[in-house]
Amino acid sequence: IVSPSEARHWQTLQSLNPLRYPIFENIKSVPPDVWENEHLVVERFLADYQDGLFYINYFVFFGEKEISGRMGAGDPIVKFSNCVVDQTVPVPDTIRRCRAQMNADFGRIDYVRDGDNYCVIDVNKTEGGGVSNHEVREELHFLASGLETFLNQDNTSRHESFSTEV
Repeated sequence: IVSPSEARHWQTLQSLNPLRYPIFENIKSVPPDVWENEHLVVERFLADYQDGLFYINYFVFFGEKEISGRMGAGDPIVKFSNCVVDQTVPVPDTIRRCRAQMNADFGRIDYVRDGDNYCVIDVNKTEGGGVSNHEVREELHFLASGLETFLNQDNTSRHESFSTEV
């Protein structure tokens, strides 16, 4: 939570560090200059906080191949780079319906659990790259085999999942 002593020049900011997004206590705590800055976006922070960790779920898919997991970190902004827990979890039906409604064959959906509901917080129709991709070579090879879905259009719809446990 951002304290008043952490005053920033909100009206002149053009970007923020994605690992250090400010989290305000409530909507009234957001400085007026933030609302007036066209380079900034305000989103409600939904925390899936359990046993001292913040969690985010991810669902990566290509055709019938999918990887679904849940990452946990001590920092409220959970990224692969700071996670201390990465466990396989089933994909909730509501998230599958979201994918179907978007007609997405390839991509990633990030979501959090909010009580009994799931809330999508990010959708990417491309999967990111970077220097860390060598660490997930098996997962990428598995996803790449999803291309067979499109080469063999007579396949029945079945989803094959990859297990990732850290």
